[in-house]
Amino acid sequence: MYVTSIFFAYYITKYITKSEPIGAFDLEEHDVYRKHIMARRIASLEIMILLLGYKLCRSSIAVDYLPSSPSFLRQKSIKPIHLILILEDEENPYWNDAIEKYLKRPQADTFHNITYPKYHQQYQIYHKLPNTNRQYWIDLNGKYVIKRQKDILVRFHHTSIESGEEFFYQQLLLRFPFHNEDELLNGFATYKDHFQSKFSQEYQELISNIKKQSIVQFNTIVENYSQLIQQITSNIDKNLQTIINKQLTLLVKLIPSITRFSLITSTDNQYFNYNILVSS
Repeated sequence: MYVTSIFFAYYITKYITKSEPIGAFDLEEHDVYRKHIMARRIASLEIMILLLGYKLCRSSIAVDYLPSSPSFLRQKSIKPIHLILILEDEENPYWNDAIEKYLKRPQADTFHNITYPKYHQQYQIYHKLPNTNRQYWIDLNGKYVIKRQKDILVRFHHTSIESGEEFFYQQLLLRFPFHNEDELLNGFATYKDHFQSKFSQEYQELISNIKKQSIVQFNTIVENYSQLIQQITSNIDKNLQTIINKQLTLLVKLIPSITRFSLITSTDNQYFNYNILVSS
C-alpha cells in the first residue's frame, strides 16, 4: 500500500507539473500562468479542434477579472509570513484587492470621477517605475499608475437579483465613482434602498417583472398539480373521483407562493435581517 501511494503521488506530481503545448494557443499576453491554465482546459471538443489544426484560443487583448462583492463577502489573500514579520507596523496582513487599489487611486483631477471598471481598464499599477517616458501618477499606496497604451477587458462574477445585497452592491459599484465604500450606501440602510432611490423606474420595472414571473410559476405548478390529480384518480369511481379531486385541489390554496425572488419582494425588516445573517 505504501509503494502504491508513492507511485500515485509521483504520477499526480508529474501530471500537474507537465508543461503544456503552448504553441497550440495564439496568445499575445505574456503571462505564463494564464497560458498554463488555459492550456490545461482540454476536453474532447478542444482535442478535435487541435487535431484539425485550428487555434484553440485566440486573444489579442488582456482580460482582468475584478472582484465586485461587498466587503463582508469578499475573499482576502493573506501576505506571506516573512512580509508580515518585516512590515510589523502595518495592521493589514492581507493584500489589497482591486477595489481597495481603486480607493487608493491618485488624487489628481483625472481620477476624481473615473469609475472602478474604467480605472483598471485604462490604467496599470506598478510597484516600481518602469523605464518609460509616459506620464505617471503616484497613488496613496505609493505605487506608480500609468495609462495603458491599449484598454484591457474587465470581467466580473455573475450575480442575479436572487443574490440580494450582493447584486445591488455590484450595480452601484460599476456605475458610480466613489472614494469610500460607505458612499455606495449613501446613508441608506441597504444597497437595495440606495439603488431604488437612484433608479426608481428601473427598480419598479424589476419588481413588476419578478411578480409576473412568480404568478406564471405558481400557475404552472397549479396546472401540473391538477394534471397529476387527474392521472391518479382516472381509474377511480366517478363520485369518489370528484370528492378526491375537490379535497386535493383545496390543498393548493394552502401552498404559499414562495419563489427564488421572495427575498427581494419581502418586507424591509426581513430583507435586512436575511442579509445580516448571510454576512455573519
